[in-house]
Amino acid sequence: MKFPTFPLLTLMLWAGSLAAAQPGVALAPPTAGPSASVQLPAFVALPSRAFLAYANHPNVQRRLRQVAAGPPTTLSADLARRITTDTLTLIRTRKLNPVRAARALALVLVTVSDAQTITSASGRALNSDAVAAIAAQRLQSYLFPQDVAGLNQALQQQLAALPHGPDEWAVAGVIADCVLLFARADHADRPAATRPQSLSEGKWQALAGQQALEMNWGWVSPMATGAVTLPQVTPPPAWNAPEFAADRAKFAGLQTQLTDADRALARHWAAGAGTVTPAGMWLEQASSLTRQHALTGPDTARVLALTAVSGHDAFIACWRAKFQYNVPGHRTGCQVNRLTLPGGNR
Repeated sequence: MKFPTFPLLTLMLWAGSLAAAQPGVALAPPTAGPSASVQLPAFVALPSRAFLAYANHPNVQRRLRQVAAGPPTTLSADLARRITTDTLTLIRTRKLNPVRAARALALVLVTVSDAQTITSASGRALNSDAVAAIAAQRLQSYLFPQDVAGLNQALQQQLAALPHGPDEWAVAGVIADCVLLFARADHADRPAATRPQSLSEGKWQALAGQQALEMNWGWVSPMATGAVTLPQVTPPPAWNAPEFAADRAKFAGLQTQLTDADRALARHWAAGAGTVTPAGMWLEQASSLTRQHALTGPDTARVLALTAVSGHDAFIACWRAKFQYNVPGHRTGCQVNRLTLPGGNR
């Protein structure tokens, strides 16, 4: 795929450096006034659907201006990691498939990151942990409606140890509402597509009792880029081209050389429904690294959100290519050959 070659950690560090290097800008409020402007970092103004694109939403600005001026608290890294762990537990319990798990993680962790940055830069006397916890629970309730009662109980237990009041509830609510506006219009819940299976040579065919997973997912709205600018997969060569024939021969040869460790690794990363899924595995690693390197709460929230959004958008690009070319697999694309994973996963 035509992705940048720099590693994910470099991307995270670059994003953090960008935030630190930019001067603050005053976002124009709906109603002018001597104390109405809320100072937020300049990178808020970037045309991204996520990571604070909602910070200058009139509803957010209006509610922030009603809060007494004063220093907000700093988000706790433990809270950001706990919200990640709780979301992974829900994903595993409710058996979300990998693409829906990636979306759930991105929506929840973007909400935490947005809440943290909006409150910390607002100059208003808000408890950042309370705002983030309340806002994240709103997204979790949207994503896991069967678990609302348990989520409400868990939130009350968290808030029992956090100073909070009507202002935290209200600010968290308008932040969550803005993210939910995006989530409800991102095409993830459009009716499942169906198409006749191709019997042409070189086209992917389902095994007996198998279905292609989430055929529409390539048209879900990405978060960190637009649909037009989403990275594209390099088209595979023709099935009967020498390059593809050589690729298939190499693949067949490698299958005869697999060790038990190779097979265990493939099964590990297969991570289908009923696990935390591959996106969740990346989040587990990212969370562990934030603890290992003793990152602050704001940096932890940013790293976790960047990791989650990267996974979500990568799945969309991959799924778009899967059903555009519909070939079993080739090294130039993001296809996964059905023979490499247990159960013939698409």
